Amino acid sequence: MAEEFRDGFLGDAGFDILKKLMKGNNDFTFDVAKVLQERSDAEMAYARALRKSGESLEKLAGRTVGSVKLALTTLATQAGKESDARTIIADVLIKDISIPMKNRADKQLKEKKTIEDTLNAKFKEWNTKKETDNKYRSRQFEKSQEIESLYNKLSELPKGTKNFAKDSTKISTSIQKATEELERTEIKYHTSTRDVELARQACDAEMCRGCDQMQKMELERITEMANFIQIYANSIQSFSDTMYQVSRDLLSIQINPEDDIITEVRTYSKKKAETEILLYDIYAETNPMNDERRISSFERWIDLLKNDIKVQKQPNNAGISALIKASTNKIDEDELDISSDGAMCSTPSHSKTGTIYVVFALPINVNSDHRHSRDGSSSSSNDDDGAMRRRCDTGFGHGLAIELDHKGFHVLAGVYLQDNIISLQNKLSSKATVFQLDITNQNSIDTALELVNKKTKVLHALVNNAGLATGGHIDWISMQTMRKIMDVNYFGHVAMTKRFLPLLIAKRDSRVINMSSMCGYISFPGSSAYCASKYALESFSDCLRREMASWGLRVSIVEPGTMRTAMTEGMEDSLKNIWHELSTDIQERWGEQFFNDSLKMIMTSPFIKYSECPSKVIRVLGHAITSTTPRIRYRPGFQSSYFFFPLSLLPAWLVDKILSQAFRISPAGVKNQSNE
Repeated sequence: MAEEFRDGFLGDAGFDILKKLMKGNNDFTFDVAKVLQERSDAEMAYARALRKSGESLEKLAGRTVGSVKLALTTLATQAGKESDARTIIADVLIKDISIPMKNRADKQLKEKKTIEDTLNAKFKEWNTKKETDNKYRSRQFEKSQEIESLYNKLSELPKGTKNFAKDSTKISTSIQKATEELERTEIKYHTSTRDVELARQACDAEMCRGCDQMQKMELERITEMANFIQIYANSIQSFSDTMYQVSRDLLSIQINPEDDIITEVRTYSKKKAETEILLYDIYAETNPMNDERRISSFERWIDLLKNDIKVQKQPNNAGISALIKASTNKIDEDELDISSDGAMCSTPSHSKTGTIYVVFALPINVNSDHRHSRDGSSSSSNDDDGAMRRRCDTGFGHGLAIELDHKGFHVLAGVYLQDNIISLQNKLSSKATVFQLDITNQNSIDTALELVNKKTKVLHALVNNAGLATGGHIDWISMQTMRKIMDVNYFGHVAMTKRFLPLLIAKRDSRVINMSSMCGYISFPGSSAYCASKYALESFSDCLRREMASWGLRVSIVEPGTMRTAMTEGMEDSLKNIWHELSTDIQERWGEQFFNDSLKMIMTSPFIKYSECPSKVIRVLGHAITSTTPRIRYRPGFQSSYFFFPLSLLPAWLVDKILSQAFRISPAGVKNQSNE
């Protein structure tokens, strides 16, 4: 095959043909890469339009009920699936085909230039030798003619004249000189002819080498072109399979008008009026009803809200198992109590190998009992800060890490205490990795980044799952405690986000999930440090979302109400320890009676009595990680969604009045102040 290829390129004309072939094939490769890049851009634009359409359909689904709601939700889900499928095609076209094709063309362009430069030099030398040979050949012809002319002239001299001898001698001398010159010219001519032949042979040899190199490059180019076409065909096949499933799901949509009418009536008529009456009973400042009636109305309102939630749920709701049943499927948001903490999830849901890495940071989520001691220093109700954090390693993130690990995710979990590293590792599969992490320590964060970099170069999600909570009025806690709370609840999350941001924006549709609280949108007496840190985190999350919108980074905030955790179970002992460690002057200023009444009011509060199941937080964390359209804010549970968030929307003076009615206890210092 090599000889057949060379036979097409002989001599000067063959060299010109070879150069045109090299240039034409290189331009062709660049043009194909450009067309495929344009196709990738078109697919990506269409994917963005589909994603936007899905979000709009999802919002519209929230404005209706029944089978129409399910139909619109299905349309939104399928739009998200098609968007993801087209994004995969766009990524394949640009990353696996267009860019490698351009790189191959650039490489071959440099190699072809080297071949062309070498051949140009050889052909230039050959042409120079031919010019020299032609020059000596012309001289030989001229000398031969000159000698022939001299002989003719000699033969034409008249014999017997007195000048014959002189003229014949002169001509003979000229003939001798011309003959000697001709002999020298012939030697140079023969030498130049030999040089021309050697130069021609060198050109032929170099042409053979150049043709062999060109043949090899052409084979590589055509072979790689075939590979690119196969990659493209495979991606189209995968897309076709996805669209086939999408079409089947869309064809399964059914609308039930009769059932929808009944659902609308139940949803929008009867309960609305009853809810308005109950809200009046609960919030009325001059309520003729007694406190027992107010509490009873509140409990009835809670029951109605729970029933509303049940109506909106799917009958086959299976919690987190349904949420992550197919790691890449979008979860039906009606299965969640949505209206919580941090982790990192890497790799897009459409990994070619099907592998999904999830990295969890599980440091702190407990009651921090820092306060002023009698000598003015800061102390803790537990033996040390490590003891305080011990309960954190078994919170929301802990449960979600185990659940995702069981579902096949590759889990990398960052844990604060060494003992809990071993405990969690024993509950996870062999493919999971558990490591030590302190989000208040930059070196620890850097070490975590190095570990993640060894596993993957692209992060799908960062879930900030760390938190410290402390009770007590501003007069009760030290500045050291305030800074500690901000360090963990705010600056730790900011540090993690900044460090892992380059990995997050390595692809579009990554997400940051920050665990906030209902204390991030409404402030309560006795929780100034905690509320301030959560307000700061909420503001940071909103700024981050808007700043990184052009990168396609999604930012979600989780705002749960009171959950049944170690934090609520140990609240009474924690508050007692805070009070007993206060200095004498602070205790006298507030009074023992104030503390006892406040403690009783808190512990008998319906919000503590009806604290909710932590699984609701785990469900929304899973949704934020896996959904194609994660929400900006999640408010898991009825407390955050249906009570405190509506309360936060009231005018500030009205919220002050409502909370002052709830906290109708005066410190001893106020009574003394009134008596002076």
